[in-house]
Amino acid sequence: MKAGELTLLGTLSAQQQYIIPIFQRYYKWDRKEWDQLWTDICDLRQKQGKRHFMGALVFVPEKNVTYSYPTFQVIDGQQRLITFSLLLAALRNISASAAHDDLACEITNSVLVHQYKKGSERFRVFPRQRDRQDFMDAVSGTGNPGNRIGKALQFFTESITEVVQSSDGDALRTFYNFLLGGLEFVHINLDGENPYKIFRSLNYDGVDLTSADLIRNFVFMRVPIEEQDEFDTKLWNPLESHFLNDKKEIDSKAVSAFFRDFLMTSGDHIAPADTFEAFEGKFKGGFDPSVLANQLSASAELYDQITGAAPQSDKAVEASLAKLRQLDSSTAYPLVLKLLGKMQPQEITAAEFVRSVELIAGFIFRRYVCGESSRAYSKWFVAACKELNDASPSEGLEHFFTQRGFPGDARFEAALSKFPLYSGKYAFQVLQQLESSFGSKEPPDPADATIEHIMPQTLSKEWREDLGVDARQIHDEWVDTLGNLTLSGYNFSLSNKRFSVKLQGTPETVGYMQSNFDLTKMITSCTKWGPEEIENRGEELAQRASTIWIGPKPAPEADGRPQNPFNETGKRGKLFNILLDGQWHSIKTIQEQYRWDVQERVQRLQVIGAKKGTWKIEQDADRVRMTWPGSDK
Repeated sequence: MKAGELTLLGTLSAQQQYIIPIFQRYYKWDRKEWDQLWTDICDLRQKQGKRHFMGALVFVPEKNVTYSYPTFQVIDGQQRLITFSLLLAALRNISASAAHDDLACEITNSVLVHQYKKGSERFRVFPRQRDRQDFMDAVSGTGNPGNRIGKALQFFTESITEVVQSSDGDALRTFYNFLLGGLEFVHINLDGENPYKIFRSLNYDGVDLTSADLIRNFVFMRVPIEEQDEFDTKLWNPLESHFLNDKKEIDSKAVSAFFRDFLMTSGDHIAPADTFEAFEGKFKGGFDPSVLANQLSASAELYDQITGAAPQSDKAVEASLAKLRQLDSSTAYPLVLKLLGKMQPQEITAAEFVRSVELIAGFIFRRYVCGESSRAYSKWFVAACKELNDASPSEGLEHFFTQRGFPGDARFEAALSKFPLYSGKYAFQVLQQLESSFGSKEPPDPADATIEHIMPQTLSKEWREDLGVDARQIHDEWVDTLGNLTLSGYNFSLSNKRFSVKLQGTPETVGYMQSNFDLTKMITSCTKWGPEEIENRGEELAQRASTIWIGPKPAPEADGRPQNPFNETGKRGKLFNILLDGQWHSIKTIQEQYRWDVQERVQRLQVIGAKKGTWKIEQDADRVRMTWPGSDK
C-alpha cells in the first residue's frame, strides 16, 4: 500500500485516469451533500492560505495493458471525484459564457479531459456505465445532462455565480486556483489487491453501503471485466430498474429488501443486516452470473405484482393481491412470492393461490381488529413458507395460522362491530371492500368517495336532543365504529344536521335517499339513528366482513365447549382463545407472539379450569392444549 497527500490539482491534472468500476454505486450525492460541500468551500475562502482535508481516495491500479497511461479503479471516493469534476465543469461553463475563453480552455484540458486522447481515454474521471453519458455531456459541455449529474451541474453553476462576478475574469481565475490548491486528499494506492474484496471491506469501516451494493459487487466479481458493461446493460440494469424511487432513480434500500425477501422464500428468517451474508452463503459454492440474474429478474417481475407496480393478468389473483396491499403486509412478501413462484409453473392453481392470499389478509386483519400483536409476523410468514404442501398450500397455511391465534368468525364479528374503526389504520379500505362486496351492476367508484359519520363527530344541539340524556356516552362509544360509518361521493355539507335532514338532503345537497352507495342505502329504511341502529348495522356489516377477510374453518362442534370467561383483550383471554380449538400448540410460538410468561398463564388457566370443572389444560415439555368434557381426546 502506498499513501500520500495531494491537492485537487495534483489529483486531476496528472497524466492518469480514474475509472469507476461497474460494481460501484451510482452517483448518489444530492442537495444535502452539495450544500455541505459548498459551505465548506465558502468557509475555506475566508481563511487565506489554509487547506481543507477532503478525506481519503482509495485506488487499485488497473492492470489492463491496452491503456496508454496509468489508470486506477476508484474503490472509495467516487462521489467526491465526480462532484469536483462537475464543480469544475460549472466553472468552465461560466467562464466560456462570459467570453473568458483562455480560462475555459485551461479548465477543460488541465483537469477535465486529456486534450490529445480520444474516446473513453479522453476523460480524466470515467464513471460507471449508467452515469456515464450524463457525466460525459457535463464534462464535454455538450448535450443536456440529466438526473443528479445535471442537477449537480446546475447547483454549482448557480452557487458560483452568487459569490464570483462572472464578468471578472481575474476573480474567476482566482477562484479556480483556490479550488485546485485549497482542497487536499490522501491518496491510498493498493497495488496487487483484489478491488472487489476491498470494496466489501469498506462496509465494515463505516462506509454506508447497502446490502444491494455488496450483492452487486459479489455478483460482478464473477463476471470478466471485459464483459461487465454488457452484463450490466442486458441483465443487471433491467433487474435493478424494477426498484425505482419517485425520482426514477434506483432505490438501493428497495433492492436490498427484495434480495432479503427472495432469500427468505426458503423459510429461514434473515435479519436485514444479515442479507448480504445470507446471499453470499447461498451462492458461495459457485454460480453462473447470467443464470442468477435471470432468476432474480423473474422473481422481481413477480414482486412487482405483489407490490402493485405491475398488474396480474388473472382478475381474481389481482383482486386478492390488491386486498392484501391495503394492509400492512410487507412482512408477508416472502410467503406471497413463494406462492406466486408456485403458481407461475402451475404447481398450484390460481384458485389455491387466491385462497392462500385471502387467508393471509384475513389473518392480518382479523388479528388487528381483535387486538392481537403483529410482533412475530416477520418470522411467522417466513416460517410459513415451509408449510406449503404441493397440492393444497392453503390447508397448510390455515393450520399454521390457526396454531398462532387465527380469530374465528364469531370472535371477529363481535370485535369488529364495536371496534373504533375510523380512528384506526384501515377505515377507508374496509368501507371500500364492503361497498364492492354488494356487487352492484353499476357501482360508484369507492376510490372517489370520502368517509361520512352518520352520527357526527361533533355533537350538535339537535343531536344531543335526539340522543337524549346519555348522548355523550353514546357518542363516545359508537361514533367511530363500523355501524356509524358510510361513504359519500360528493362534498357533504350535512355533517352536523339531524338524521332526518341527512336522509332527505337540502336544496343545496342531496341526502342519503339519493346516494348510489349500497352502504348508504342500508340506512334509508331507518327513521331514527342511535345506538340500537348503529349496533344492528355494525353487526350486519361485520358478518359481511367475515366473508371478505376470511378466517379458519369452524372447528367441529363438541358438547360442552367452554365459553371464554376472561376479558378478550387480557392475557388470559387471549391464551384461552388460542387453546379453544382443542389442538396442541407450541409454547415457544405463544411466547414468541406475546412475550409474557406463558408458563404462569397456563398454570392459572389450569387452576381456574379445575375449579370450574369446564375445561382442562394438558401440557408436555413443549406443547399445551385445552380439553373439556365431550371433546375428542
